[in-house]
Amino acid sequence: PVLLVCLPMGSGQMDNISSPDVLPICTYKEDFKRYLLPVVYSVVFILGLPLNTAVILRIWARRGALTCSTIYMLNLAVADFLYVCSLPLLIYNYARQDYWPFGEFACRLVRFQFYSNLHGSILFLTCISRQRYLGICHPMAHWPKRGGRRLAWAACGCVWLAVVLLCAPTFEFAATGTQRNRTVCYDLSTPNCFVTISTTKSAIQITCCVYIMFKLNH
Repeated sequence: PVLLVCLPMGSGQMDNISSPDVLPICTYKEDFKRYLLPVVYSVVFILGLPLNTAVILRIWARRGALTCSTIYMLNLAVADFLYVCSLPLLIYNYARQDYWPFGEFACRLVRFQFYSNLHGSILFLTCISRQRYLGICHPMAHWPKRGGRRLAWAACGCVWLAVVLLCAPTFEFAATGTQRNRTVCYDLSTPNCFVTISTTKSAIQITCCVYIMFKLNH
């Protein structure tokens, strides 16, 4: 997270500027994340770890009577649980002013978990929303119970596969580096690669959402 601050110029400064390309002076402020993110992530970790664990255990204990909605909720809870497990590393990282002592593999894994949770949550929530729509608006045309569960597990498998494909480039671009004589964890790519990867990820995610909604309606 970066805060962009633009400083306006006085009238005297503007009078001395003849080029239309000159813009107000902008600086990046990152100090706020060292105070805000450790607090926010700590709250998320303290609440998210036990709550997601409880959801997973409770649903799995009743796995013989799973419905399509609970299958999607189980996978959503697993995605959130995996992300929550990475938060202690991020809390330490931001609290120590971006210092990363955990190695390059952990850097890539944490970045991968962040994006996998982001995309996985969107796709699983799409499945849950579509399931609720079918249950409310088309209750008589709902899937048979067993066939519906098999299709729900298949949809979850497709979601996890799509998430892995979407987030695989993270292992290529995320890396550790040195900044002000400190090891940091970068989550960067070149501008051209960033545009290409972002466009591809968005296209895959939109395609998956549309495909899931279509399959769940037929």
